[in-house]
Amino acid sequence: MEATSQVWSEMNNLQIDTATKESFVRKLANMKKAELYSELSTKKQNIYDNISEAMAVEFGQTGSTVWGLLNGTTRYTNHYAAGASEEYILNKTGAKTNKKAQELALELI
Repeated sequence: MEATSQVWSEMNNLQIDTATKESFVRKLANMKKAELYSELSTKKQNIYDNISEAMAVEFGQTGSTVWGLLNGTTRYTNHYAAGASEEYILNKTGAKTNKKAQELALELI
């Protein structure tokens, strides 16, 4: 429990810049490094835009931190993408996205 608390504290205290946020979102949206936004399908653009919007809300509440990246992702999966489907969050794409966000966040600290 103490180790988890320490990890969360590190995430909350580690400020990130725009480039880090952009890289994080691109990885979550499964974008290739050289892929331009204009080259994305409408579906991928919507995913990218919704993740970015959810993170902006979290950054407004928690600051531009790794914790904000992680919470922005869960805001996206729970409130933007899931609709009324608990299954999406618990066992499907939402769960995979949240797990990927946790892994990416841990890489940053």
